[in-house]
Amino acid sequence: MPVDSYKVISLIYNDLVRHVNYKEWGNYLTKLIKLHSINAENVLEIAAGTGNLSKMLQLPENKLFVITDLSYNMINQAPANIPKICADMTKLSFKSSFDLIFSTFDSVNHLPNEDELKQHFREVHRVLKPGGYYFFDVVTEKNSEMYLKGFSRNRRKGIVVYSQESEYNKELSTHFNRFKIAENDQEFEIQEQKEFIFPEELIENILHGQSFTIYGKYDAFSLNPVDNLTLRIQYVIRRGK
Repeated sequence: MPVDSYKVISLIYNDLVRHVNYKEWGNYLTKLIKLHSINAENVLEIAAGTGNLSKMLQLPENKLFVITDLSYNMINQAPANIPKICADMTKLSFKSSFDLIFSTFDSVNHLPNEDELKQHFREVHRVLKPGGYYFFDVVTEKNSEMYLKGFSRNRRKGIVVYSQESEYNKELSTHFNRFKIAENDQEFEIQEQKEFIFPEELIENILHGQSFTIYGKYDAFSLNPVDNLTLRIQYVIRRGK
């Protein structure tokens, strides 16, 4: 999605995700940190959106915690006490300095192709300390087929009115979200958001090719293994030393 389009999406984003239990998500990530005995003193969140999850993550005191997002309009809504930087997830503005990096809510699925996916993991590898961890999740085709295919809604939030229509194209392995958004009764602006369903084998081949080790692959929000009913896959990967 072009950078400028987030200016419009940012008007409705928190309403779009009002159903998400960020406390549960934060508790789950905290559980993974403890399970894998990660020294999370220097932490980076990629594609943090409006910072809803950053408020829920339980990290050690005196830690360095920085959040990033591609959109200024999104990240500017994040808590004022958390350092924040506008950054593309394929062009991170850091040196190798983080013990833990994480991205959630299928941010990786928004990358448009295999080359961008590879570049993203190269950047994560570059800014992780040797032996550092990266948590990320991806949605599966099952998720699009069960919950979002043919989904639509119309909402008013204050002075903003919007509609959303979703469609999954199996041939393209692409999920389309189309929004019509109006503020103060102005003309509707139309935005399209795409999510790409990358095969697990492709993701894991890229990871192995970039010297990552997969330490965990879970049916998200649990420690159960992935199966053919899994809607979201949670990965825990580690950079080689």
